[in-house]
This record gives sequence, structure tokens and C-alpha cells, in this order.
Amino acid sequence: MRELQLCERGSQVSQLSAMTCMAMVLVVALTGCLRSVGGDELDAAQTLAPVADAGVVADDAGQTAELGAPATTIASTQPEMGPRVVLVAEVKDDSVVVRVTLASFKELVGIASHLRYDPKGLRLTKVEEHKVLQSPGFSSRTVVRESPAGRVLMGAARYRIDTRPWDPPEGTTVGHQLWATLYFDVLSAGSHRLHFDPAGTLVKDASYVDIKASWGELTIHHVQEVK
Repeated sequence: MRELQLCERGSQVSQLSAMTCMAMVLVVALTGCLRSVGGDELDAAQTLAPVADAGVVADDAGQTAELGAPATTIASTQPEMGPRVVLVAEVKDDSVVVRVTLASFKELVGIASHLRYDPKGLRLTKVEEHKVLQSPGFSSRTVVRESPAGRVLMGAARYRIDTRPWDPPEGTTVGHQLWATLYFDVLSAGSHRLHFDPAGTLVKDASYVDIKASWGELTIHHVQEVK
């Protein structure tokens, strides 16, 4: 009988460990399993190009003209219906602040993707992770990190913390939740696109069935005007 009780207890502990680690495994799998997708191209581009002198520019006649203040504008293409990940950006001081938001998901257990951009045009300077997918009896893990320059690995998954951690997972409804806030410096003039990589995207419900989601994108236009 004692052996049976120990066996049952061991089974529960194993289930507990499995369920509480599931979120970590899911996040690692979501954010890490596709790290090699397009990696060679980005790895080769990690070194940032030097930023040109912002003070003067040569005109066609070989003269120099003083540059005016840089101007940054943002073009936004965002989905409006169904499960979606939305990018909302604003120019603040000398940075571009991008807020990544989850909207209109049902039975969501885990989500991840790779946010891509050209590291020659943009530099990620700060990341703020936000808790998502939480509800009574459940906590979550959010991972947001740049690896390498030009690619931000993003993942979030939920797991049980109540008295029945070995029960099957349950998804949650997400109306509107802030996932991450990213701060970028603009390094060069031109148009710089921020977009999610379809090959590095995964969204799962409580049965680990794929959820079809739409993903927003931004284009940051940066010009240096000549006085």
C-alpha cells in the first residue's frame, strides 16, 4: 500500500512538474525552435553601419548645406478583425516607441513570433515585457529578447498555479492585452519596416491546435531635411 501511495504521489509530482514546466517548454519552443530561420542573413548583418554626420551634406555643386532637424513618420498597417497582434507606434523624443498588443483571442494558451527589422536602420535600445494570459488559478511567462540584432524573439504561455496543476491546460479569452513595449533609435534615413516573420510564428489553443491570427506591421520613414 505504501509503495502504491508513493507511486501515486510521484505520479502527481511528475504531472505537476510537467504542467508547471509546460509554459517554459512552450515558450522555449515557440521562441527558439525557429531561431535559424533567416539567421545567416541576420547574423551577417549584426554589425551596424556607421551613422553619417548629421551636421552637413554635400549638394550637387559640391557645396555644403546645413541639415535641418530630422523628421520621422510612421505608416501603420494593422488587422482590424479576428485574433490579431497589433503594433502601435509613436515618435517620442528621439526614439520610436512600439507597443505590441494581443486582441480578440479565444482559448489562447501560448503565442510566439519573431519581429524582424533591418539593424542597419533601427537599433533596439530597451524592452519592457508585460504579463499576459493570466486568470484566476493561472500564471504566465513572457519572453521578449533580441537575438541577434534585427530579430526580436517574442513568446508567452500560461500554466496552472492552483491546487490541480496536473489537470489539462485551459486557454483564456484575450480582449486586449499589452504584450511588450519596444524602444528603437533610428540610425539612418530611409524607410525601415517592422514585421512579424510568418515562418517563426506559432499560436496554440488549449488542445495545442493552431489558432489563425493576423499580424500588424509598421514602416518608419526617416528623413533629414536640408535647410
